[in-house]
Amino acid sequence: MLPTKRNLQITKRGLILANQAHDLLDKKHKVLLREFNLIENNIIQVKNQLNASIKRAKSLIIKARLHHKNGELENILAKVTTETDLQVVLIGIMGVLIPKIQKSSETKIPFEIFESTSALDEAFLEWQRAKALLYRLAEIENSMKRLEIGMKKAQKRAAGLKNIIIPVYETRIKYIAEQLEERERDDLARIKLLYYSHLN
Repeated sequence: MLPTKRNLQITKRGLILANQAHDLLDKKHKVLLREFNLIENNIIQVKNQLNASIKRAKSLIIKARLHHKNGELENILAKVTTETDLQVVLIGIMGVLIPKIQKSSETKIPFEIFESTSALDEAFLEWQRAKALLYRLAEIENSMKRLEIGMKKAQKRAAGLKNIIIPVYETRIKYIAEQLEERERDDLARIKLLYYSHLN
């Protein structure tokens, strides 16, 4: 790059932009880290709730088996559909898309009153709660992975700016400024020479 005043201004503008970009990436990393920590705090709680819900659901199924004849419970449960009415919505946090699972309708007990018992109804509802917690856990784990990738990218780009781009701009500015100062000194010396030569 030629050491001209215009190139000095362009390089200074480039350095300002690089510093601003570095600050933004640093802020992005902090926001993503805060979000990651909030989600991470929930994961243990959701895992514990899920394990407790599965345990309750299993005991309720055992209880329901006591109220039904052999094969009767299986025939009733065969009517239960495995389809889910879920919708995944992606929410942007500092450029990182986080999935949010939304259920579009309420869970209804699919058994007829005459063929079901309260134990079976409770077991069904508990399995539905366990399923919802499983979706929540999947949502959290996926969000954490995405946030982690986003943080690593932001950190890598910030490090690239700090360690490579910004020092290059600073070196270039120093070089151009020194060259311009030297040129000005040479010009001043020539002007003085011309001035004194005219006096004599």
